[in-house]
Amino acid sequence: MRKNLMIAACLMAATVAKALPALPDSLKEQGPATVFSTTQLEEDYAVFRSALQEAHAGLYRYAPRPAMDALLEKGASGIRKGMTEAEFFRYLYPLLAQIRDGHTKLHRQGRPDDWYAFHNTGLFPLRLYFREGRAFVTEGSIEAGAEILKINGQPMSVIIKIIGGHHGRRRQPEREVPGAG
Repeated sequence: MRKNLMIAACLMAATVAKALPALPDSLKEQGPATVFSTTQLEEDYAVFRSALQEAHAGLYRYAPRPAMDALLEKGASGIRKGMTEAEFFRYLYPLLAQIRDGHTKLHRQGRPDDWYAFHNTGLFPLRLYFREGRAFVTEGSIEAGAEILKINGQPMSVIIKIIGGHHGRRRQPEREVPGAG
Protein backbone atom coordinates (compact mmCIF):
# COMPACT_ATOMS: atom_id res chain seq x y z
CA MET A 1 0.00 0.00 0.00
CA ARG A 2 2.74 2.46 1.01
CA LYS A 3 4.72 1.46 -2.10
CA ASN A 4 1.68 2.24 -4.32
CA LEU A 5 1.34 5.68 -2.74
CA MET A 6 5.03 6.42 -3.29
CA ILE A 7 4.75 5.35 -6.92
CA ALA A 8 1.67 7.54 -7.33
CA ALA A 9 3.43 10.52 -5.71
CA CYS A 10 6.46 10.07 -7.98
CA LEU A 11 4.24 9.79 -11.05
CA MET A 12 2.39 12.99 -10.08
CA ALA A 13 5.64 14.85 -9.50
CA ALA A 14 7.01 13.64 -12.82
CA THR A 15 3.81 14.61 -14.61
CA VAL A 16 3.87 18.12 -13.18
CA ALA A 17 7.56 18.55 -13.95
CA LYS A 18 7.05 17.28 -17.49
CA ALA A 19 3.95 19.42 -18.11
CA LEU A 20 5.31 22.75 -16.87
CA PRO A 21 7.53 23.58 -19.86
CA ALA A 22 4.66 22.73 -22.24
CA LEU A 23 2.03 25.05 -20.78
CA PRO A 24 -0.32 26.50 -23.38
CA ASP A 25 0.02 30.22 -24.13
CA SER A 26 -3.08 30.96 -22.04
CA LEU A 27 -1.26 29.70 -18.93
CA LYS A 28 2.08 31.42 -19.49
CA GLU A 29 2.93 34.66 -17.72
CA GLN A 30 1.72 37.68 -19.62
CA GLY A 31 2.89 41.30 -19.33
CA PRO A 32 1.50 43.73 -16.76
CA ALA A 33 -2.27 43.48 -16.41
CA THR A 34 -4.49 46.31 -17.65
CA VAL A 35 -6.49 48.05 -14.94
CA PHE A 36 -10.02 48.82 -16.13
CA SER A 37 -11.85 51.94 -14.93
CA THR A 38 -14.96 51.71 -12.75
CA THR A 39 -16.99 52.93 -15.73
CA GLN A 40 -15.70 50.10 -17.92
CA LEU A 41 -16.33 47.56 -15.15
CA GLU A 42 -19.85 48.88 -14.53
CA GLU A 43 -20.60 48.51 -18.25
CA ASP A 44 -19.26 44.95 -18.25
CA TYR A 45 -21.23 44.17 -15.09
CA ALA A 46 -24.41 45.45 -16.76
CA VAL A 47 -23.81 43.04 -19.67
CA PHE A 48 -23.07 40.20 -17.20
CA ARG A 49 -26.26 40.90 -15.24
CA SER A 50 -28.41 41.31 -18.34
CA ALA A 51 -27.11 38.05 -19.83
CA LEU A 52 -27.93 36.18 -16.62
CA GLN A 53 -31.41 37.66 -16.27
CA GLU A 54 -32.34 37.24 -19.91
CA ALA A 55 -30.79 33.89 -20.77
CA HIS A 56 -30.06 31.79 -17.66
CA ALA A 57 -32.91 29.32 -17.29
CA GLY A 58 -31.97 28.39 -13.72
CA LEU A 59 -31.09 31.80 -12.30
CA TYR A 60 -33.90 31.67 -9.72
CA ARG A 61 -33.93 27.91 -9.20
CA TYR A 62 -32.14 27.87 -5.82
CA ALA A 63 -32.67 31.46 -4.71
CA PRO A 64 -35.97 33.33 -4.82
CA ARG A 65 -36.14 36.13 -7.39
CA PRO A 66 -36.06 38.96 -4.77
CA ALA A 67 -32.96 37.49 -3.08
CA MET A 68 -31.07 36.92 -6.34
CA ASP A 69 -32.04 40.34 -7.69
CA ALA A 70 -30.78 41.89 -4.42
CA LEU A 71 -27.45 40.05 -4.86
CA LEU A 72 -27.18 41.29 -8.44
CA GLU A 73 -27.95 44.85 -7.33
CA LYS A 74 -25.38 44.63 -4.52
CA GLY A 75 -22.85 43.44 -7.08
CA ALA A 76 -23.58 46.42 -9.30
CA SER A 77 -23.17 48.92 -6.47
CA GLY A 78 -20.00 47.26 -5.14
CA ILE A 79 -17.74 48.34 -8.00
CA ARG A 80 -15.87 51.23 -6.39
CA LYS A 81 -12.38 51.05 -7.89
CA GLY A 82 -10.61 49.98 -11.04
CA MET A 83 -9.68 46.31 -11.35
CA THR A 84 -7.67 44.03 -13.58
CA GLU A 85 -9.45 41.32 -15.52
CA ALA A 86 -8.41 38.73 -12.92
CA GLU A 87 -9.64 40.91 -10.04
CA PHE A 88 -12.96 41.45 -11.79
CA PHE A 89 -13.37 37.70 -12.29
CA ARG A 90 -12.66 37.16 -8.58
CA TYR A 91 -15.27 39.83 -7.84
CA LEU A 92 -17.89 38.08 -9.98
CA TYR A 93 -17.29 34.46 -8.97
CA PRO A 94 -18.90 34.56 -5.49
CA LEU A 95 -22.03 35.97 -7.11
CA LEU A 96 -21.90 33.33 -9.82
CA ALA A 97 -21.58 30.64 -7.14
CA GLN A 98 -24.89 31.75 -5.61
CA ILE A 99 -26.65 30.54 -8.75
CA ARG A 100 -25.52 27.01 -7.78
CA ASP A 101 -25.18 25.85 -11.35
CA GLY A 102 -21.84 24.20 -12.03
CA HIS A 103 -22.30 24.73 -15.76
CA THR A 104 -22.40 28.51 -15.47
CA LYS A 105 -18.91 29.87 -16.06
CA LEU A 106 -17.14 33.02 -17.09
CA HIS A 107 -14.95 32.89 -20.17
CA ARG A 108 -12.36 35.48 -21.08
CA GLN A 109 -12.96 37.36 -24.31
CA GLY A 110 -11.61 35.36 -27.22
CA ARG A 111 -10.68 32.41 -24.96
CA PRO A 112 -13.72 30.14 -24.64
CA ASP A 113 -11.53 27.11 -23.94
CA ASP A 114 -9.38 28.77 -21.26
CA TRP A 115 -10.52 26.45 -18.46
CA TYR A 116 -8.00 27.69 -15.91
CA ALA A 117 -8.04 31.44 -16.50
CA PHE A 118 -5.45 33.31 -14.44
CA HIS A 119 -3.93 30.16 -12.94
CA ASN A 120 -0.42 29.82 -14.30
CA THR A 121 0.98 27.24 -11.91
CA GLY A 122 -0.12 24.67 -9.38
CA LEU A 123 -2.70 22.91 -11.52
CA PHE A 124 -3.49 19.40 -10.35
CA PRO A 125 -2.34 16.99 -13.09
CA LEU A 126 -5.23 14.53 -12.78
CA ARG A 127 -8.96 14.63 -13.40
CA LEU A 128 -10.85 13.08 -10.51
CA TYR A 129 -14.31 11.66 -9.92
CA PHE A 130 -15.72 11.77 -6.39
CA ARG A 131 -17.97 8.99 -5.14
CA GLU A 132 -19.08 8.23 -1.60
CA GLY A 133 -16.33 10.35 -0.06
CA ARG A 134 -13.59 8.81 -2.18
CA ALA A 135 -11.63 10.16 -5.16
CA PHE A 136 -10.80 8.17 -8.30
CA VAL A 137 -8.69 9.06 -11.31
CA THR A 138 -10.57 9.40 -14.59
CA GLU A 139 -7.79 11.03 -16.68
CA GLY A 140 -4.10 11.67 -16.26
CA SER A 141 -0.81 9.86 -15.98
CA ILE A 142 -2.14 7.37 -13.42
CA GLU A 143 -4.36 4.50 -14.48
CA ALA A 144 -8.07 5.37 -14.64
CA GLY A 145 -9.88 3.96 -11.63
CA ALA A 146 -6.96 4.34 -9.22
CA GLU A 147 -8.10 5.72 -5.88
CA ILE A 148 -6.33 8.80 -4.54
CA LEU A 149 -5.89 8.47 -0.77
CA LYS A 150 -3.86 11.60 0.00
CA ILE A 151 -2.60 14.72 -1.73
CA ASN A 152 0.47 16.41 -0.26
CA GLY A 153 0.02 14.39 2.92
CA GLN A 154 -3.61 15.51 3.39
CA PRO A 155 -6.20 12.72 3.54
CA MET A 156 -8.88 12.95 0.87
CA SER A 157 -11.57 13.38 3.55
CA VAL A 158 -9.97 16.73 4.46
CA ILE A 159 -9.53 17.77 0.82
CA ILE A 160 -13.12 16.85 -0.04
CA LYS A 161 -14.37 19.02 2.84
CA ILE A 162 -12.27 21.94 1.56
CA ILE A 163 -13.36 21.73 -2.07
CA GLY A 164 -16.91 20.71 -1.17
CA GLY A 165 -17.66 24.25 0.00
CA HIS A 166 -16.89 25.59 -3.48
CA HIS A 167 -19.41 23.51 -5.36
CA GLY A 168 -23.17 23.13 -5.33
CA ARG A 169 -24.64 20.38 -3.20
CA ARG A 170 -26.34 18.56 -6.04
CA ARG A 171 -25.74 14.86 -5.94
CA GLN A 172 -23.85 13.51 -8.94
CA PRO A 173 -25.41 10.53 -10.62
CA GLU A 174 -23.55 7.33 -9.91
CA ARG A 175 -21.39 6.07 -12.77
CA GLU A 176 -18.89 3.36 -13.25
CA VAL A 177 -15.22 4.27 -13.02
CA PRO A 178 -12.83 1.82 -14.72
CA GLY A 179 -11.07 -0.30 -12.12
CA ALA A 180 -12.92 1.22 -9.12
CA GLY A 181 -14.26 -1.37 -6.82
